Amino acid sequence: MAVAVLAVSGWSAGAQTNTLVAAKAAPILTTNFVTAVLWFREVNGQLYNTEQSVLFKNMNANIAAVLNDSIVVNTFTMQPVYEASTTSREVDNYMGGVVGYRQVPTRVYVGDDKVSGRTIILRNYPSNLSPAVGQEISFHAIRVGTTNYNGQTLELWDYGTPHVVALVTTNYPAKTKY
Repeated sequence: MAVAVLAVSGWSAGAQTNTLVAAKAAPILTTNFVTAVLWFREVNGQLYNTEQSVLFKNMNANIAAVLNDSIVVNTFTMQPVYEASTTSREVDNYMGGVVGYRQVPTRVYVGDDKVSGRTIILRNYPSNLSPAVGQEISFHAIRVGTTNYNGQTLELWDYGTPHVVALVTTNYPAKTKY
């Protein structure tokens, strides 16, 4: 009777030793999803390190339209603006003494001008960054082709998606090698 109770409860008894041996339990698998650092991104199933890849370009743009799966942006660059000026410089004699001053033409940085670039489509821009028409953004993206937008052929760039890895663990003991 005691053997029957043990078998029902998940234990088995050895007939010759009268010791209890645990029955094999089913392994429990646990899956955790881990997101890699931000500069590892996937584009068309390919993993890229955006900090090391020469294919990814830094761009500045104004958002022109927000679509379901992408945004239309007008790119721009910032060009420094200089103004002509003059500076007085000392004129030294052969003994190092100052004998006078002369005017030297120089240029003085006064600001930046925004130079318009091309209109492109950027896909996979994170929606949690709340893109809105007229917003100025900076991004790092890779060119993946062209696409048609309102009858125009525009370059298609991809921001990339986060690289997510499934990490599976189990409670099952590892096999020992003999």
